Amino acid sequence: MARTAVMTGATGRIGTEAVKALAAMGINVVMVTHNPQAAEALSAACAGLPGEVVGMSNEAGDDAVFDDVYERFGSVDILIPNHSAPDSTDPPEEVKAEDIEKKFRHQVVNTFKMIKRAAPYLKKSGAGRIILISSAGAYNGDNSFSFTASVVNGAVTSMMRYLSETLSAYGVTVNCIVKGKFEPDHIKEGETASIDVSDIPLKRAATAKDFGAVCAFLASEGAGAVTGQSIFLTGGQIRI
Repeated sequence: MARTAVMTGATGRIGTEAVKALAAMGINVVMVTHNPQAAEALSAACAGLPGEVVGMSNEAGDDAVFDDVYERFGSVDILIPNHSAPDSTDPPEEVKAEDIEKKFRHQVVNTFKMIKRAAPYLKKSGAGRIILISSAGAYNGDNSFSFTASVVNGAVTSMMRYLSETLSAYGVTVNCIVKGKFEPDHIKEGETASIDVSDIPLKRAATAKDFGAVCAFLASEGAGAVTGQSIFLTGGQIRI
């Protein structure tokens, strides 16, 4: 039976390549989204791939989502909470407490709620996978990332480490992709990327396809011995 992934942020900047990479592996992908038009377009773009790609709303709650996914596909094997929230670009001394609270609620509390509701299904999988998303600023204080994102993503990383220990008894792996600088989505012909890569050892920013490839590896059955790890998609900026 094919394995099934549930992913938020699937139709966003880098999520689309993760969806394509998973579907190319034969993994079914359920995109939890508030943008049905984008989900429909991505489903159409993935037609013909071994895995089925569908969009689903969670307006009735996450419980209903996982029940529906399980009923339709017979399993929930992979969870990728890739949702985010707008960041305050203000310097730390000007950031409002509400900005941090809002982002923390969206990216940490909501992620935890989704993990909690998915956990019973992931434990049944035998090869459950949780892939969380963080950013370089949470590790090295890189001020090209916002203060709010760096603080909140630090909490995401702590959640990953704790859950990787507690869920390991059920064969569920929990890892985190740490995003560094990314190439822009669209570069017009004749233009070059505007990202400064002088401080990146590889001298290039990551791409959405890089992100998709790492997601595909961590989601694979072959990654069953990898858990509690931060995978740095930073071109060598962070080496731990």
